[in-house]
Amino acid sequence: MEPEVLKLPHLTELILAARGDSPCDLVLKNCRIINTFTLEILNGEVGIKNGFIAGAGEVEYDGIDIVDLDGAYLAPGFIESHFHVESSLRRPSELARLVVPRGTTCIVADPHEIANVAGVPGIEYFLKDSEGIPLDLFLMAPSCVPATEFETSGARLDAGDIERLYRYPRVIGLGEVMNFPGVINGAPDMMEKILASRGRPIDGHAPMLSGKELCAYIAAGPRSDHECSDEREALEKVRLGMHIMIREGAEPGNLGKLAAIVNEKNLDRFMLCTDDKPPYKLFEEGHVDYLLRQAVLSGLDPVMAIRMVTLNPARYFGFARRGAVAPGYMADLVVTEDLESFRAARVYKSGRLAAENGSSMLKSPSAPPDPAILNTIKIQSLEQEDLTLRFGSAKPAARVMELVRGTILTRHRVEKVPVDDAGSFVFDPETDLAPVFVLERHRGTGNVGKGLVRGFGLKRGALASSLAHDSHNIICVAADSQSAYTAVRTLVDHGGGFCAAVGDRCTGLVDLGIAGLIHEGTYESILEAFKDLEKGITETGCALPHPFFYLSFLSLPVIPELKITDRGLFDVAAFSQVNLEVKT
Repeated sequence: MEPEVLKLPHLTELILAARGDSPCDLVLKNCRIINTFTLEILNGEVGIKNGFIAGAGEVEYDGIDIVDLDGAYLAPGFIESHFHVESSLRRPSELARLVVPRGTTCIVADPHEIANVAGVPGIEYFLKDSEGIPLDLFLMAPSCVPATEFETSGARLDAGDIERLYRYPRVIGLGEVMNFPGVINGAPDMMEKILASRGRPIDGHAPMLSGKELCAYIAAGPRSDHECSDEREALEKVRLGMHIMIREGAEPGNLGKLAAIVNEKNLDRFMLCTDDKPPYKLFEEGHVDYLLRQAVLSGLDPVMAIRMVTLNPARYFGFARRGAVAPGYMADLVVTEDLESFRAARVYKSGRLAAENGSSMLKSPSAPPDPAILNTIKIQSLEQEDLTLRFGSAKPAARVMELVRGTILTRHRVEKVPVDDAGSFVFDPETDLAPVFVLERHRGTGNVGKGLVRGFGLKRGALASSLAHDSHNIICVAADSQSAYTAVRTLVDHGGGFCAAVGDRCTGLVDLGIAGLIHEGTYESILEAFKDLEKGITETGCALPHPFFYLSFLSLPVIPELKITDRGLFDVAAFSQVNLEVKT
């Protein structure tokens, strides 16, 4: 599936260097080589020619450049198997500056976030911005744009669009198929996209699916899943032929629960991924190196863990020349002093030193954003009155979304809610119950979905975001309508982002001007913006760690139990829209 990267005369030169008849460009001596085929650690050296490994092991090579690693470990470059670039809030070129020094040399990403806003032009921007950077970015064609028919997105991709995207060599397969009910029921549009992707990897997304329904889903084509919540679910899927991507990303994932079932017999069926990870966590914790640390802490053998981020994803995605330190493989290599911290002392990309001791050594050229992915907030009119909750009875009962900390799940509750004489909801910080709104921002429809959520711990003010999975309309949780209006209005004026507001004051802002999802500046500048945003969040009294993470997933109508879109509340179990007020 990977584009051909080794051609004549380079192939001839590689063979000559491997035979020892001509010098290598680079020789790494005194290595402890991580062998991902046999799960051994072997002493030896590695010769590199034209960006590929000429030879490795107990061999001796002459080289133009010789580096003594003094017994350090040498592993293949790390591969991220499932990632959303948009959740990093970074352009691919800036993302490379952040993750390559940590050992990541290849990312397979699903760009369905930017595709839901800007369609094919958004995907093409990622391809352009990742050209010539010291990180190989491959994309999966988004399968669910829009994610469902119960929300308004900025674009729609059909099977014809998927086929056109496959003309780009770095678009290699079909992204996570989240509409599992559509697949199970044979929905024509999903069948057409899957058929257009035959012979390519097709990623799945099937939380808690089991039995005959799971069999139907797998029979249709998806071959991976990153949504397993426990050992039973993961084992059932592995036994039916799926590859499991164990996720540990923005919040604690399922690595601690699933590590125990990975063994040498089934190791080839498992990978590690981060899925969604914001920039401050990438900066503080790391990327794939963090996954490796957590895997070892969870009891996994470190060499097995390395295989889960190298050879296993390479084989799953059809990368014939990645994932191993062996002749003919790409010289994407990570030098580390130990197999506990996995700190990358050096990172080589195609045989060139790309990073050393946490600092980038190669430039990452960037591409200017196209007009199609700028100025994407198209809310024509907005009044404070639009951001209020009113009920039809004096003592109403309403559906409530309740956050489940540490997950992107919500519980579906029905309870009595307080209103004034006019039927307007009365906010009480002691009950931790707050209005939440989703405003359609792509087509100027004026849609405003309204609901209630428990778990943010707001005391005052509002939080608003234009990053709201998966259609990325503007979502706002608020204690009062004036604060809500200020927060939303600020995002409209700035082209998107994260905003905290109290009354008529914006107390913190992270600007995301590219598609309302991505910061245009450096990752250093966005980290500074997050510091200011944290101060603004403090003013609202919000007690929830990382509240914008939870806020962004309240609008994802494929994750149980109750969610909200611009068209109103959505019951995931019933897979249908429901009213906020419940008749009793």
